[in-house]
Amino acid sequence: PGSLHGTRNPREGTAALLDTLHDKTRSRQDYEEAASALCLGGHLLDSADYAHAITSAWSFRRLWEVALAAIDEMRMRGMTRDIAPYVACINSCSTRAWRISLELLEVIVRDSMEPGPLCYKAVLDVCARAARWEQVLALLKDMEEMGPKPGLPEYSLALKVCKNKEITQSLLGIVDMCIDRS
Repeated sequence: PGSLHGTRNPREGTAALLDTLHDKTRSRQDYEEAASALCLGGHLLDSADYAHAITSAWSFRRLWEVALAAIDEMRMRGMTRDIAPYVACINSCSTRAWRISLELLEVIVRDSMEPGPLCYKAVLDVCARAARWEQVLALLKDMEEMGPKPGLPEYSLALKVCKNKEITQSLLGIVDMCIDRS
């Protein structure tokens, strides 16, 4: 990717960097250099560019650190109103980064953005992959209290994570509570 930095047309450079990120045969170093160049090189002009780059590339390789740096860069540039890059960043989180997904959800709520079902599903998926059943149950409770209301896919995911009998009983109690409310 070093030759891409000298590109005269920024859009051509962006396309070349994105091509590098989509190329599964590239080395991890090439991949990380292209991701950093995209994020820090002025190639991403608006939140839609950030969302596209994070979704199409960084989430593919689970480079959540680079995706998080892109979110930080986006925030520094004042582009904080679009939730799509945040959801893409959450989707890029590995099981080791489950706390990061929860922190991003907190940022979304704190910044008065509406998390929505895709955002909660992304956080639930990360916590479920990390076998963090406590967080999964807490998220379901938050969804029930604040919205969006969880549905069958969310409860099914929680049941898969909750393997022991006591935990499953807690989940079934939450499901009963939800059924009673509806």
